Amino acid sequence: MMELDLERLRKKLIRSRQKVFQRYQSLGEDWQALSERDKRELEDIKLALAKMAGTIYGICESCRKPISQNRLEIFPALFTA
Repeated sequence: MMELDLERLRKKLIRSRQKVFQRYQSLGEDWQALSERDKRELEDIKLALAKMAGTIYGICESCRKPISQNRLEIFPALFTA
């Protein structure tokens, strides 16, 4: 995957993370009120960013083949093809 593509996807993940944090801020200090979906999204984003720091981002965890660029554009925290 090209470096420019990775950077664009990294920024997309960071924006998604910021949106979740903004939802949390609207709840005040009550992390319990954060939905399970938001908690999972934060974990997925964290894992995707960690994979980007290495060399395994964009590789399917099941079959070890590359995940298509189009799929990653839609779901940048996708781990299976």
